[in-house]
Amino acid sequence: APRDVVQRDSVLAYLDGEAIHTEIATAQAEYQQTRQRYDAALAAGEARPASIEKLHLAQVQGRLKLLHSQRDQLALRSPVAGVVVSGDLVRAVGAPVTLGQALFEIAPLAPMLVEATIPEAEAARVAEGMTADVQFEVESIAPRRGIVERIHPRAEIRDDRNIFVAVVALE
Repeated sequence: APRDVVQRDSVLAYLDGEAIHTEIATAQAEYQQTRQRYDAALAAGEARPASIEKLHLAQVQGRLKLLHSQRDQLALRSPVAGVVVSGDLVRAVGAPVTLGQALFEIAPLAPMLVEATIPEAEAARVAEGMTADVQFEVESIAPRRGIVERIHPRAEIRDDRNIFVAVVALE
């Protein structure tokens, strides 16, 4: 649920694997039948039918390997430690999903680096390691406190003003 803290590789959800489990059971039965035909052809000394069944065995083994891989991917895991920003398992239970559909959005817990602009007249009063209050242009985001990690050594011109760019780490 949103605002939950998750660790890297935490299971976020399980996809329904009934179809894959059914396919695995079918493929295993097919493998056993093919294996019996192969053994019978070998015992009878029939080289051609035995080699055909051997190829069929390899094909079924490949399909089983793929199905087992798909089964192992039914658990959706968080790629990073972070906070769930969006995605709600309660609303998604029983709903079909499509390939590429985003089910969860995880914001990492690592400090966020932002570029802050410093007017040229104030640049002399800012130094690396200082505490800085960062005001975002979006009004819905409250000002955040961070630490100035570095200041670019050259001024830049933005919106017809000379500014310096500082990199500020926000928790």
